[in-house]
Amino acid sequence: MNQLYDIERRATQKSDQERGELRAKESRRILDRLGEYLEGPVAKSVLPASKLGGAFNYIRNHWEALNVFVNLDVARCQRPTTRSRRSDVFRERHNAHAPRDGHSR
Repeated sequence: MNQLYDIERRATQKSDQERGELRAKESRRILDRLGEYLEGPVAKSVLPASKLGGAFNYIRNHWEALNVFVNLDVARCQRPTTRSRRSDVFRERHNAHAPRDGHSR
């Protein structure tokens, strides 16, 4: 989990596109390895009531959310950015009231 946090710390200074690419490349690989470990013989031999067992259960309970977080961010960064028609209308109305000489009111 610390590796995922390290990736997020590095991603804070990046653009949305770069952050998505970083998560796709590095976070996905870590989550895949973690998933294999959680289903492996070591994880299955840990007592559920132990601290380690509690940590494994916590990750299993949040597994879907972790994967959705990475997958959605990657998908958002892969699709082209579009502006809505509504934002264009707002911009046109706002600019219609702007002074033409370049000075603010």
